[in-house]
Amino acid sequence: MSIGILALDSSNFASVGRALKWLNKDVVFITNPELLDEVSHVILPGVSKFQSVMDELHSKNLVEGLERIKTKGTPILGLCAGMQVMGMSSEENSGVQGLNWFDFKVVSIVPRHDHSTRSFHTGWNEVRFRSITEFDGVPNVFYFNHSYFVQNTNCYTTIGVTSYGEDFSSVIRKDNLVGAQFHPEKSQLAGLNFLHNFTQL
Repeated sequence: MSIGILALDSSNFASVGRALKWLNKDVVFITNPELLDEVSHVILPGVSKFQSVMDELHSKNLVEGLERIKTKGTPILGLCAGMQVMGMSSEENSGVQGLNWFDFKVVSIVPRHDHSTRSFHTGWNEVRFRSITEFDGVPNVFYFNHSYFVQNTNCYTTIGVTSYGEDFSSVIRKDNLVGAQFHPEKSQLAGLNFLHNFTQL
């Protein structure tokens, strides 16, 4: 088993790789679409803008390769902006189309007038899993760092919900596709547990 991590300039792929290597996983940094067929799992990281991630996926000819392995059933995990581009579009970059794997649009966090929330959600927060899933871990507090989120939590694909002024989808799942808004590589034991469980899919 080897875990492929898309080596995007607009991502923290090296940090994700270190976390997986700590779990004694064989890591392959994906730099071209041919490598996607040589791994058992794929991680799409991102700490940048929606458009930056999509532009790089297109420039490196990775979109068609990702679509191919998705159809084949390879487990794919999107992290932070990597989760967001699994949807349709984002308010962050209007007119930029995502991968369209999930039926959601990413929206900006709206700060509260009572200052209980700001437009940027950073720090530790709880994920409430809607049922016992392979991603349910103890502890279930993860590290977040984002200013856009998936607002809709009513979709059947939402399996984890977090509150920041309002509820938002922090973990999504559909068949072999998984997305997490938080950063497991920065989330200590909970994050390592999450990554390990993904590799068992």
